[in-house]
Amino acid sequence: MLHLMYLYKPTLRARRDLTAFWQWVSDRDKWFYGRLSMAQNKRWYIRTVGEDDYCLEHYVSFADSEALGEYCKSVVELCEGPEWSNRYIEQQDWWDIMDYRLLTDAPLPVN
Repeated sequence: MLHLMYLYKPTLRARRDLTAFWQWVSDRDKWFYGRLSMAQNKRWYIRTVGEDDYCLEHYVSFADSEALGEYCKSVVELCEGPEWSNRYIEQQDWWDIMDYRLLTDAPLPVN
């Protein structure tokens, strides 16, 4: 499995209205991933201790590199449509992308 991780820092707007922010995150999650069936196991975490505390970590998994490639290609194609693209870029009102990484599972199960 491959896991894409994003680190988001909520904007001042988001921090001032957490109820609206979390509603937007929920709505965006459904809208964004609604056409991206290759994206699996979406998870959200809030960092509460350490560097970048109160930032969000978001993970999404892919079965293999082919599924990740299909995801990337699909996002590019969806962004070509003005309505989808406009909604996609509204995320700038709610968070800043601080980091992103691609992780893989260990080659053997480690329990």
